Amino acid sequence: MKDRRKLPRKLVKLCIVIRHPTLGQIVGHARNMSESGVFLDVYQPGVFECGQIVGANIIDCGGIDIDPLLSMEVVRVELSGIALKFVEVSEEIVQLKALSACCIESRRQLNELSPADGDT
Repeated sequence: MKDRRKLPRKLVKLCIVIRHPTLGQIVGHARNMSESGVFLDVYQPGVFECGQIVGANIIDCGGIDIDPLLSMEVVRVELSGIALKFVEVSEEIVQLKALSACCIESRRQLNELSPADGDT
């Protein structure tokens, strides 16, 4: 099958908190991301509907929000997760998302290089 994507995807390992209108907060794990959206692995994708608008925050491993609340539209629901499209994507948001991903990856690399507790 031919790839019909307009923008390239990057494999990422990010946690994203979805603000669901009836279920509250749902944590998903981003599988890939582009400038237009993200695919999230979520536990119960069936609770989402195409066309639904949800809020989302990218969070770091410590649970701290590093992005402002983003408005996203559910564009596809699969057994393993959901595809979300950024609504009202501005250049500032694109740059902020890229910076967030770089910060998280840098922090993860630093943690891998740090000696374990008691190894010092």
